[in-house]
Amino acid sequence: MGEIMKYYTKELYDEMQIYGFVVFPDSKEEWVELVQSYDDMDIDYIERLKSELAYRKNDLLTFLPVSLHHAINKGTFMINYPSQEEKEVIEQCRSRFEHKLKTIRNECKANYALIKHLLPENAVRLYESSMHDATVISVSYLSDSKECILLLNHHDGNGQTVDIKLTFTGVHKISNIEHIIDAWWIYDEVYVTNHGFELHVLFDGPCEMWETTIEATDVFIEYLPSSIAKDL
Repeated sequence: MGEIMKYYTKELYDEMQIYGFVVFPDSKEEWVELVQSYDDMDIDYIERLKSELAYRKNDLLTFLPVSLHHAINKGTFMINYPSQEEKEVIEQCRSRFEHKLKTIRNECKANYALIKHLLPENAVRLYESSMHDATVISVSYLSDSKECILLLNHHDGNGQTVDIKLTFTGVHKISNIEHIIDAWWIYDEVYVTNHGFELHVLFDGPCEMWETTIEATDVFIEYLPSSIAKDL
């Protein structure tokens, strides 16, 4: 199996961020009120938009249609309230993307439903626990014992943080674990292999994104008190 995610790719995540950025109030009056509310807090909202526009420029040009490229290249896109034509173009793009995202989610769920009964019980538990937005505190890979340990810090359902120790045993293949310290666990996918299962995780690191792959026989999940986690 190739070391690429089938569904929740880096490209999909980048596109998702663009449509999270390209959001306008329903009316120009609300736009003016929004800008004024930032001014009241001594925050230059327009300068903030300019900075984000520069940061996202390449992705905006990649994912948005050519009709918007002039404004993006000129540095005026998002700086002023959009024209009716621009709003319609953006809403059409957003509608297509939402349909695309829904299709991908459904395909991923359908694939998981087909293989769930073939996965190790603990791999199912990990996948269904959702480690989304967990931060990687430390990584340890012992090639001799074929064991990999990830220590994560994660928010539980009650708004509290918890440290989680993931111990992968019988590791057959592993990639990109050296890059994920301080990175956030964004998306994951799981597949059945001859050795047990293969976990793919898309991490958002301090500098760039990484896809980490771990193929193992089993995985054990431990929820730790913070005092213990600090000693690991």
